[in-house]
Amino acid sequence: MTMGDEALYYSDAERQAQAERERAEREQMRNTFALLEGTWISEDGLQKYVFSMDEDGDGLRAEELWRSEETEQKWNGWELCVESAFQTPYFGGEYSEDVAEHLQEIVLGNSDHAAADLHVLYDTQNEVILGSGLTYHRE
Repeated sequence: MTMGDEALYYSDAERQAQAERERAEREQMRNTFALLEGTWISEDGLQKYVFSMDEDGDGLRAEELWRSEETEQKWNGWELCVESAFQTPYFGGEYSEDVAEHLQEIVLGNSDHAAADLHVLYDTQNEVILGSGLTYHRE
């Protein structure tokens, strides 16, 4: 949200720096979208992530789905509209050091600020998503 006269309050250099930060954030988000886009299925076939672009190509939708135990014909799950996305090196203790050095934690910020964001671990060496003891491969 912009309020007031930016030229009155900010120098040209400050406005340029802000524009550069926003451009870099959009670029990181596009790169993250490109990395994740598609369907990722767990090795047991009972869970999956679906990452797809919005119709305007400016946003990402993320779905986490699983098959219920009662019926294998129906997928249950939840969906979020991604407002922001970024990657950071993984620093958790769940994986050994040799595995962790290839992991990127990807955080997908939910546009619904009252709801949870989605965090996934991407293994850059094996090009898979890891989570909850499962490995997801791109379909």
